[in-house]
Amino acid sequence: MVKAKGACLCGQLKIEVEGEPIVMVHCCCTDCQKASGTGHMTNARFHEKNVRITGEYTRYGLKAKSGNINYRHFCPICGSRGFGTNSGRPGQINVNVGILDDSSWFRPQMVIFDCDRRDWDEFPEPLPRYDEYPPEN
Repeated sequence: MVKAKGACLCGQLKIEVEGEPIVMVHCCCTDCQKASGTGHMTNARFHEKNVRITGEYTRYGLKAKSGNINYRHFCPICGSRGFGTNSGRPGQINVNVGILDDSSWFRPQMVIFDCDRRDWDEFPEPLPRYDEYPPEN
């Protein structure tokens, strides 16, 4: 069972997770590239009941390729991205794994939107790669 906590750069936005992630992914979609400023985002999705968020946050919503609205939640003071939600997955939260103090439990299960992946953004482990989000996840 995962139990981890973390905070944004300024410490105002705090996140705690407990329980097993639904799925753990590296997302290479162009939206994640622009939001992160790098080649991908690394997320673990949890049931909402297993995530505790304290502090203030701002959100930005953008229509995803699926047609759902993908919301990125970030600290209004330092700008650190903390988590995301998606209108197509109510009750679930994508936690940006980099915000957590200890992510040693993280084991990526797949690369999604591999069709958008930058040539220089390689992953050392052999992971299943999908050009979309697999429907079962």
